[in-house]
Amino acid sequence: MRILIVVPQFPPRHLGGTELQAEKMACELASRGNHIYLITKHDEGLPTIEKIDRTFLLYRCKKVFFPVAQTLTAVILGTLKTVFSTNVDVLLAYALYPSGLVAVLAGKIARKPVIVWGRGDDVYLKTTPFIKMIKLLVLMSSDIVLAQTVDMKKHLLKTWKYIKYLVVVPNAVDLTLFNNQEREPHPSVVTYVGGLRQVKGVNYLIKALKIILKKIPDVELMIVGGGKEEEKLKTIAEDLGVANKVL
Repeated sequence: MRILIVVPQFPPRHLGGTELQAEKMACELASRGNHIYLITKHDEGLPTIEKIDRTFLLYRCKKVFFPVAQTLTAVILGTLKTVFSTNVDVLLAYALYPSGLVAVLAGKIARKPVIVWGRGDDVYLKTTPFIKMIKLLVLMSSDIVLAQTVDMKKHLLKTWKYIKYLVVVPNAVDLTLFNNQEREPHPSVVTYVGGLRQVKGVNYLIKALKIILKKIPDVELMIVGGGKEEEKLKTIAEDLGVANKVL
């Protein structure tokens, strides 16, 4: 089967949950004999076309001249070009917007089935009426909607009443990475792995650290990830006097 995956951003510049999950899915589907094409926005300094680990082709769409939403326009045009040139069987979009919109438009034009994966931002984050309308269009037009958790599924069904088919597909974790490993003694460490964005609430985790330190003085907070909130979070840690406990 030929599968085209659409994702807003992609490693190595972007290492959030959506990007890593899309990469894992592409590798897994390719390992099962499928032909995988992945399309995302262009990152300066990175190749436009790249073969990742000899398993799937990655296309980074450069901006084209258009008065509004240059990147979105480039990705839509790039997706359509890829759909017709590779004759894909199905489109898989990570995030209802903007990827879902891109996949739905391309799928309608090319008459291909569309699967969209709803991430946390799509489900829980408040948005503008315009974006909400786009998400409704995407959900109504998609053949299958994927939710990460049972709670997300309940929330989607409660908020949106026009979904054709909804199924829960949790994030993939390779458990073999954690088996039979020798573990050395280490102090208490609380670990956060994810993007550093306001919606993630990492600032509350840092504030909670100060309270926890009163009862567990040797505890440390390890933050793995990057994003727009990074400098702000460093400032919060410094102001609270816990910067030396944040890794």
